[in-house]
Amino acid sequence: MKADLSLVVTANIVMLLAGIGFMGAIRDALTGFYVTSGARVIEALLATAGIIAGVSGGLSIADVLGINLGQLIPGRSLGNHPVIAVVGAAVSAAAFAFACYAPRRALLPIAATAGPATLLHAVVGETGFGRTWAAAIGAFTIGVVAYGVAGRFRVPPLVVAVSSIVPLLPGLSIYRGLSLLAAGGSGTSQGIVAMMTAASVAVALASGVIPGEYLAQPLKRETRRLESRLAGPRLVGPFKASRSGRGRHED
Repeated sequence: MKADLSLVVTANIVMLLAGIGFMGAIRDALTGFYVTSGARVIEALLATAGIIAGVSGGLSIADVLGINLGQLIPGRSLGNHPVIAVVGAAVSAAAFAFACYAPRRALLPIAATAGPATLLHAVVGETGFGRTWAAAIGAFTIGVVAYGVAGRFRVPPLVVAVSSIVPLLPGLSIYRGLSLLAAGGSGTSQGIVAMMTAASVAVALASGVIPGEYLAQPLKRETRRLESRLAGPRLVGPFKASRSGRGRHED
């Protein structure tokens, strides 16, 4: 059975795509680091251009040798089934964290964060809000959850947030857009649309995860205060009388 060339290429280059660098560039721009943002954008474009050059070079060699590999449609996929998307997102997020030397105790929480966020992304996208709003809501959820998960498992919040957001990155859209632009002809307009989609998704991810992190901090403080109120007075430690006449416990 002959494999689809487009699916084979997509599956093999997906880990080389510059989605995380592009989103980092957008985040730097939103937080005021414009020079760093410009450098990261150039880095992402050069990395994607290198992938395009490598794929086209391999196809050219195959043509010279007389090998018919079929037609290449950049960025083609088999669809987005919710169950497959959730499981794949959880596995890819945990694998990315492991590849970046994250502590092993954080791998399962990262997978548990990425899976539901991807499911929420898929549900919002199917309701008609579009990919950009779906990405923003998924990133906002990751930002809120990552702060609490990081404190629970004693890892920096950035480790959880960046790893969990990997399945939502627009790297494949960047590759498809630049490939169509490089090919020229009738695909130029499609390439521009793909690049604009990638940019809007990157902005949505960056602008979604930042407010999520800021919102999680006061929520965590209020949660601790509520827990202490519900728990009542401490029942451990030596008892000492206070000046007000009421006793208090100290550790």
